[in-house]
Formats: sequence, structure tokens, C-alpha cells
Amino acid sequence: MSVIVSIQESGAGRKEVKILVPAPAVAAETQRVTSEYRKRARIPGFRKGKVPASVIQQRFAEDIEREVTEVLIPRYWSQAESEAQLDLLMPPELGAVDQEAGEDLTFIAHVDVAPDFELRNVSDFELPDPGVEPAKEEISTAVQDVRRELSKFVEVDRAAAQGDRIQAKIRERVEGADEPEDTLPEAQDVTFEIGDAQVWEELSLAATGRKTGQQIEFERPDLGDEETGEEPGAGAPAVRQFEGEILGVAERDLPPLDDAFAASVGDFETLADLEEDVGRRLRQRNSSQRRKQRETALLDQLVERHPFEISERVVRHEVEQMLGDYANDLARQGVDVEKTGMDWQKLGEQMAPQAERRVKARLILDQVAREQSVAVSDEDLEAALSAIARAEGRTSGSVRQALDKAGRLAPFKRQLVREKTVNQLLGEDTDSAPNDEGEEE
Repeated sequence: MSVIVSIQESGAGRKEVKILVPAPAVAAETQRVTSEYRKRARIPGFRKGKVPASVIQQRFAEDIEREVTEVLIPRYWSQAESEAQLDLLMPPELGAVDQEAGEDLTFIAHVDVAPDFELRNVSDFELPDPGVEPAKEEISTAVQDVRRELSKFVEVDRAAAQGDRIQAKIRERVEGADEPEDTLPEAQDVTFEIGDAQVWEELSLAATGRKTGQQIEFERPDLGDEETGEEPGAGAPAVRQFEGEILGVAERDLPPLDDAFAASVGDFETLADLEEDVGRRLRQRNSSQRRKQRETALLDQLVERHPFEISERVVRHEVEQMLGDYANDLARQGVDVEKTGMDWQKLGEQMAPQAERRVKARLILDQVAREQSVAVSDEDLEAALSAIARAEGRTSGSVRQALDKAGRLAPFKRQLVREKTVNQLLGEDTDSAPNDEGEEE
């Protein structure tokens, strides 16, 4: 006997499923729950366990009804889901529940489903093909970066120039020349490198050409809070003015670029060995970037070629996942997420188009995998688990167990299939672990 009364479209990527629980099943479950209440109930005038069922049902009617529905709805939804064979993208939302004593129980489940669409062109992609071999200048720049990291700063008695490290006291100037000293903002000690991209350009320019003990002045447009994106306050000056004093100038003392330097960096006998290792790392980085660019272009073209709609609820869920990942990344970097003052709602709105693209790309890859019979073997799965295990210093068995316990082993396998599908569409035969482009919780 079918438990599904009806299935109706209720919007883009949404269906409304009405499910029936037969009256005998409701009665049987009601009797079971009532019996449990009879065993536990303490009502004046009755011995424990001897309270009539009619009294129990009258006294605890709402509680009994709630427990009955909490048991029956998941049970009959599971049966309905199996019967309808719906490809759900998210767990269902419970709608109206209609229950009258002695009659059938019906309830509504709102579900988000994968859309039906036909595959179009899944070949002939226009893909970027950047080179992966690093240029000599690129290797030289990377070696120089290592050299800068190992350098020390030495105090100098000269005018400051590009690349010098400056120690200074800076404060914002308050409008009005006759301000008493104790009303001025307190000067802040700052250390910065002239020309650093993280340093205000106006500050770098003001310090250039100045010596220790000399005063500096500069002004800067009022940009509001650059970290949180907050707009300048009403009535705030269009230009902020600053003043300060140079306390010290230091220049980099770069180590000689020779074999001894290479040995200090790592297990390298000569400078040529270091340059060869840097070239290898750059080649790996360029290869990874090339792969990412080609995959992004591939997915963009697949989504463009397959226009279909998905529900707003699915997009919102994906946005929440992306925001959670972003917050976790900030926390791993030592950022106190609660104190950032970030407008998470605005950020979520900005992420919505990318979230929609990610979901659609996954659905298209799943369809391609089905039609082209792309599958992941046990050996493929074990290799992917082993890669994670090596990176985390664990065993592949413990990784599998953790994924299985969290209910993520099946999604992990699906993502491996997607990765294999992407490789096939790109005409590549490389193995790759799941990435954030289609990661599924």
C-alpha cells in the first residue's frame, strides 16, 4: 500500500509530498505511548501503573500526540522517500500535520530535489593553458625572497629609503591649533617597512627621505573602517591628518648569495642546488594553479551550457557552509571571529552567486558520471584515504572510521567520483583529492 497521497511542484527545485499514516498504525502507536505513560505516571488517587488509559489520554493528550508523531513521521517519511525515489539535496522540511482522533494522520514534507535536465555539450571546452615551467627571473625572485626572510635589519644614520624599516610615533592631528596637549590623541608606536603593500602609501611617502629625529606629516582620505567595510561616520572629515616623529631607520643586511647561504636554508650543497629546488617547487605550484584554472573554466562552461533552477533553500545552505568554512579559516589563522565586526549577512549575499554555481556544478558532474559510468574503485578510495592519513599523521583506517562515524564517507565517495569525472572531461589522468569546489557535508 502506498503511503504517498500526492506529490506536487511547489517552486523551483521544490516538491510538496503529502504522506498518509493509516489510522490503525496511529492507534497502535498511541496505545504503546499511553502504556509507557501509565507505567510512569503518578496521579493522586491511583496506584502507580494502575491509572486508567482514559485518564492518561486525557491528562497527557498533547504530550502523547507529540510523541506519537515524533515516532510515526520519520518512519513513514522513510517509506515515502523510498517509494518515490526522490533525489533529495537536503533533508525535508516538515509542513502541516493533520491528525484527528481515530482517523488517519497526514503530514506534508517540503523537499528540495535535484532538477531534471538533459546533458548538452560536455566536450569542446575552451580551457586556459598557462605554462608551468618557471622563468629564470621567477626563480631568482623566489630565492631573493628567501634571502630577505633570512636577513637582519641594521640601524643606519641616513635618510630613509625604499625597503628600510622605520620606527616612529604617529598620531592623528585634531582640528584646531589651540587644542591643549592633554586633549590630543595619544601617539602610537609603529614599525613598518617603506613600500610594504600592507602599509599606507601616504605613510611610506612621508617617511621617505627623513632621518631619525625628524618630524613627518601626511594626510589620508577618510575611508571608514577598511577591515570591516564600515562607511565613514556622518560629519567625519573627508581627509584625516597625521603627524609624527621618526625614531629610527634600519636597512636590511642581506646575507651573501653563495653556497654557504644555500646550506643555511636547508640540505643544499650549492646555490645551484637551492635554485633547482626552488624551481621544482614553483613548477609544482604553477602546475596546481594551471589545473585549478582549467577546472574552473570547465565548470563555468558546464553551468552556462545547462541552465536550470535550484531552490533558494539549497543555495542558502551552501552559503552557510561557505561562511562556516571561511570563519574556520580565520580562526585557524588566529583571528577572533567574534571581534572582526564583519557583516556576515552582507558577505553571505555576496557569496550567493558562487554558492549557486557550486551546487549546479556538482549536479551536472553527477549527471555526467551516471551517463558515462564513472566510478571509483576500492583502490581509488583507499589511495584517497591514505593521502589524507599521511597529511594528518594518521592511519587510513582511522580516517575511514572517522568519516563513516560522521556520516561523511558516502559524500566523500561521491566527491571522488566528481573529481574523476572532471579529470575525464579535462582529458587528464591525474589523481586528486576532493577540493572546496564541490565539497559536500
